[in-house]
Amino acid sequence: EECLKLLRTREVTEGEAVLACLQNVIPLSAEPVLDTCIQLYPQVQPWEVAHLCRDSPKQFLYYIHRIQASARHRQSELLQALYQDGSVLHQWLSCALAEGAPCRDALMTGKGEPRPGSHLLPWKHSADVDEILTHYSTELESVSSSSTERGSFQNSSMEKEFLLNSCRRAGYWPGYLRLCKEFGCRREALRTAVLLGDIRLLDLQHSLSIPPKSLEEWEEVLKVMLQLEGQRSAENSQGAIPSQDSMQARTDLEEPKVIPVPCNDSGGKTLSFMDRTRRSNVERKEDSDLIPQDCTTRDNSCDWPAGITWEEAGRLLVSSVGPDRGIELLRKLPVPAGRLSEGFYKSCVLAGMICRRQRLLIHSMLEKVDTYLWSKKPTTLAPQLHYAMQKEKLAQEAQRKGTPVSIDRSLFVLDPSRREGGVQFLEEPEGHWGISSEDRYCAVCTLLLSDPISTSDPGVTVFPCGHAFHTHCVPQSGCMLCYLANNT
Repeated sequence: EECLKLLRTREVTEGEAVLACLQNVIPLSAEPVLDTCIQLYPQVQPWEVAHLCRDSPKQFLYYIHRIQASARHRQSELLQALYQDGSVLHQWLSCALAEGAPCRDALMTGKGEPRPGSHLLPWKHSADVDEILTHYSTELESVSSSSTERGSFQNSSMEKEFLLNSCRRAGYWPGYLRLCKEFGCRREALRTAVLLGDIRLLDLQHSLSIPPKSLEEWEEVLKVMLQLEGQRSAENSQGAIPSQDSMQARTDLEEPKVIPVPCNDSGGKTLSFMDRTRRSNVERKEDSDLIPQDCTTRDNSCDWPAGITWEEAGRLLVSSVGPDRGIELLRKLPVPAGRLSEGFYKSCVLAGMICRRQRLLIHSMLEKVDTYLWSKKPTTLAPQLHYAMQKEKLAQEAQRKGTPVSIDRSLFVLDPSRREGGVQFLEEPEGHWGISSEDRYCAVCTLLLSDPISTSDPGVTVFPCGHAFHTHCVPQSGCMLCYLANNT
């Protein structure tokens, strides 16, 4: 405490003396020392704190979180210094991926592949990892869009490779999928999504999803599923010895797998995962940035299904590319027998019928719109509208000359008595705008007007008198009722 008090009161100001004092005191009480480092900024830079905490991810994460909780003006300065130093960001990412991470056996198989359902496991410092990835994505995007120097592109490629490798080695699959999606590694992302065994990762509605965009990508997805199917069949075949991975997927009572991990041992030998857990605390700190050590909590990842079912993938395929192309692709690949149910094929047939009806309806609508747009429009007006327009023009000229005039507003009111004797002009031949009729039955055939009686002359014709007929029933284009009433 006396040493930290001297540092806070600025009685010790020489750079080397300050760092030496902090390095000697931090093993005794790390949190007060790190708080003092924040107060001494810019005399103590973040990269110097990162060097002090190089053996303790927990201490460095405490330093980062204290910066995030500091005052706004102080926080802005310190975060800017953090983001400007790539080595500090690398250490921050490594610490966030190592400290409090799920057990490695729950994240990966013995071959280093994603274990089904492992992307749903909770990570203690996932917020830190997402913040770092967001910063890197923004920076790399700005570099790729603005810079034209070759060195900048090489640095951005190295940064992308570092981020992808870090997330993959740690088993942080949400971040790995996100980076693959942003960096254009779609093939690897689709393969990882299939290995994780979650159909939602291929669905457009999910936040982490990377849905296949073409029939070729769907073919890649189905080929990966075939490979997994073949591996499971080989493991379950008669006389085959179950692999250690399949045995662990059946029970939680087995011993953890022995995973060789490189270690800088004095004898140059490789120690297993079980051997490393028995080493002393000092030795384990050296490798804490390589493999998570928090394996005390066993997750229920073994309860997750072994993979995506063919039924789920088939339905998503049909909804994405259509039933015709989807069924054609499924017939092209050697899908194992019995994987697709009868209900799946029935739904495909129904979806095909719906798609065909929709295509016909769209074609009919486009044809009508095209006919309307290219048809010749009438250039004349009805006598009533022409008379009203002439009256309005004369009234406007009289008002400009100062002559008082009154306009008969009844000219602009729809009066049923004025419709008789007029000529009706319509732009839409199948509609009758402005004409209302109370008739429900055709007076000629006595059938309902809503019943279609002809395919050559479809529709209903309503005359200005208000009488309605089937168009096929009045070939003379005249009202039969009014004609009979006038002749009797």
